[in-house]
Amino acid sequence: TLNLQLAKVLMDSLIACGRYDADGYLTRYIDMTAQRANLMFNRTFDQVTGLAKLSQSLIDNPQLNQDLNKFLEQYPGFGDAMTYNRNANWLQNARGEPSVISVWGYLLDGDGHMRADVVEAVRNTQFFDLVVPSLMTSGQDKLQMYYVGPKERPIMRTMPYSDQAQTFDQLYPGNNSQNWWDFFFPGVYEAWQSWLKDPSTRPVPTDITVLSPYVDAITGKLIVSYFHPLYTKSRDAVAGMVAMDVTLEQLT
Repeated sequence: TLNLQLAKVLMDSLIACGRYDADGYLTRYIDMTAQRANLMFNRTFDQVTGLAKLSQSLIDNPQLNQDLNKFLEQYPGFGDAMTYNRNANWLQNARGEPSVISVWGYLLDGDGHMRADVVEAVRNTQFFDLVVPSLMTSGQDKLQMYYVGPKERPIMRTMPYSDQAQTFDQLYPGNNSQNWWDFFFPGVYEAWQSWLKDPSTRPVPTDITVLSPYVDAITGKLIVSYFHPLYTKSRDAVAGMVAMDVTLEQLT
């Protein structure tokens, strides 16, 4: 709407100056801008979809995922050196690793140890450090890419590395005592579940969910998030998501 208002002002000004071809010029300009915007959104959607398809293939082929984990663990830089923060009651890997992975207090036992299924979930996201660096440096400019587990174990792995859990505690007190999905994005997970039960309820032809601009908890920047749900092998439940954040500056 703002663009159209500006276009009208410019057109009226040009017409007043005797430039009667202003209408055609501005129409071409608006069309070209729309084409560039569509190209940018398509690049963003393609990258999120590519990461989602890779992640989904590993969910659908758990033996392949296990074999990949064993292979990656032979090399320095893979695997996560997790440290328990007793005061804050969460686990996080060490600075200097390619991505940060946070495990919230409600996924730990009384001694700060991960449940067995959470340990396996952390291990099954090691591929992130292999694949995502190339995605971060190609295609649409982006702030970060990340994975969040299903509601039963919503671990969060984000690239690039940041003080993720510390920032959440500072900006969002109480986040570590409530499920990540319910605290930050209530209703999104349930909407995806409803799409599985009745695909006709999905309002768009893609699984990607685009959020309205909001302030990022980690960087403080105004961002747009692109969420892509993952599903269980049987396609009867949500298995988490992969996502990509783009700042408004990067979009414009």
